[in-house]
Amino acid sequence: MSYISPQTLKLLRRFRSARNRTLPVYQLRELMPDEEYRHRMDILLGEGYIELADVFSSRKSNGALFLGEPKAYRLTTADIDYLSMCDQKDQEKADKKRIEEQDKAQAKEDKIKDRRHDYHVAAFGAVLGAVLTLLVEHFDQVAAWLISLFH
Repeated sequence: MSYISPQTLKLLRRFRSARNRTLPVYQLRELMPDEEYRHRMDILLGEGYIELADVFSSRKSNGALFLGEPKAYRLTTADIDYLSMCDQKDQEKADKKRIEEQDKAQAKEDKIKDRRHDYHVAAFGAVLGAVLTLLVEHFDQVAAWLISLFH
């Protein structure tokens, strides 16, 4: 089966959701302009995606059977498998996109946590540095105070 456009795939899905997987011609003609209708039906019939479900027929005066405009088209069974495969691919794409979005959200949350941790480390380092600096600068006074506590 060849590539089909997203619009045609949408039309095939409409066939699948229809009762007996059959759509009457009048409904199809309401969906699209006449030229597009003929073009899409030719493609779908030629590729074997759909088949004639009901054809208007009449007998000519000489007894020959005259096949006219079809009344309805039906989705073929082979195409149901193709649509299932397309649906599965769409589901896989949606799952992949959902997982990527979850990964992005998790990465954003991790980045916020990492930044918060970095701020805590910086604040703790600054306080510890200030305390040690004061201790070194005033070591003799701190040592004298500690000695006076124990005497």
